[in-house]
Amino acid sequence: MARKLLLQLFLLALPFITYYIYARLARRAAAKGGTWTGAPWFWLTASGLGLSIAGAVVLAVGFGGSPGDAYVSATMKDGAVVPGHFK
Repeated sequence: MARKLLLQLFLLALPFITYYIYARLARRAAAKGGTWTGAPWFWLTASGLGLSIAGAVVLAVGFGGSPGDAYVSATMKDGAVVPGHFK
């Protein structure tokens, strides 16, 4: 669960991280000043939310069982944990 939450937070933050790297590189490359300081906050937030939603859809669709499958919970077998799976 924590891994899924961290993935969602990373996808949300990815546009902001990308913009920060871009701004640092643009500031360094600007010889006369005048770097672009007005961040497009709406588009950064919208793209971050879009990436988060896309990640949630991929996790929900790609990593579950098929409809009608029964979930077999994790068990102990010979001292080892057998992970849960769909059957």
